[in-house]
Amino acid sequence: MGNNKGRQRKLLKILFGINNKKKNAKELQRLKDEELSKFESLFLTATRWHKSQYIRNYIQEFEAFIIKSNNLNTKEKEWIDWAKEKADWYDPFIEKK
Repeated sequence: MGNNKGRQRKLLKILFGINNKKKNAKELQRLKDEELSKFESLFLTATRWHKSQYIRNYIQEFEAFIIKSNNLNTKEKEWIDWAKEKADWYDPFIEKK
C-alpha cells in the first residue's frame, strides 16, 4: 500500500507539472498578445500623428502658394480653416472635437 501512495504522489507531481506548464504557456501567450496589442496601438497613434503633420505641411504650402499667386479669397480661406480643423481633429495629441 505504501508503494501505491508513492506512485500516486509521483503521478500527482507529473499532473501538477503539466498543469503548470499549460498555465505558463497560456500566460506567456496572453503577455505576447498584450504586447502586440500595445505595439499596434503605438504604431497606429504614431501613424496618425505623422499623417496630421503631412496634412499640416500640405495646408501650409497650399496657403503660401495661394497668397504668393495673389488668389486668396473667401472660398480659399474657408477651405484652409476647415483643413486646419481636420488636421487638429486627426492629430492624436489634440483630437479636437
